[in-house]
This record gives sequence, structure tokens and C-alpha cells, in this order.
Amino acid sequence: MAIKIEQSAGIPVTIAGLEFEFDLSDEHIKSLVDLDNIVNKKISEFDFSEFEDELDGITEEILDESLKKTAIILKLSFDELLGKGTFEKIYKKVPSTVQLTLILAKLNSALEQELEELGEKAGKKQSEKAQSYLKAKKAKK
Repeated sequence: MAIKIEQSAGIPVTIAGLEFEFDLSDEHIKSLVDLDNIVNKKISEFDFSEFEDELDGITEEILDESLKKTAIILKLSFDELLGKGTFEKIYKKVPSTVQLTLILAKLNSALEQELEELGEKAGKKQSEKAQSYLKAKKAKK
């Protein structure tokens, strides 16, 4: 008898027709804790004082700087979540930081839900195994 177990090492993700995979390895999951710290540190380094004036005072230069800062945060996030170079690939298809921000929010939400479901499935399987074991043990008595 042969036992064959096929298990993906990640969650398939499609964005703008491009295929990626969210790595489920322990090392990658641990690195995501650092992502929050990295993004927050990068944001704290930015000088947002120039944006405190009313919107009427925003110049093209300020807007360009804002878009660059947004792109940096998006690059850090996409590349950490789905692998180095991901941001550039997606940006070629969707050259809008506004749209990419929305995509990132949807991706984060979907990954959170998928990880919760994976955890629930694993917990349910363990519970079912324990119940089965207990029933078998009672039947032997």
C-alpha cells in the first residue's frame, strides 16, 4: 500500500491576472510580525508636516513625494507577503498607488480569513481524531 499526501506550501493568490503564492512556512509567518514593525518604522521616518496645510496648498511636488512614500510602503508590504519583486510586477499591470492600496487591503483581509479557516480545519481534525480515539478506547473496555 502506498501513501501519497499532497500539501501545498502556500496559498495561491491571483492579482491582476498574475499568479503568486503566500508562503505558509513557519519562517515566513514569523517574518510577518516584523513587517508591521518595519512598515511602522518607515512611516515614522516620513515627514508629514508638509501635508498639514489644507488640500488647496498641495503642490505637484508634494503630491509626487506623497505617492513615492505610499509606493515604498506598498512595495515593502507586497514583497514581504508574496515575495521579492511582487510590487513591480503588479505595478506594471496596475500603475496606481490608490488601486494598489485597495488591493493590499483586500489581500490582507483574504489572507487573514484563509489563515483562520486553516487553523479551524486543523483544530477540527485534531478534535475529531481525539473523539475517535476516545470512542475506540471505550469500546475496548
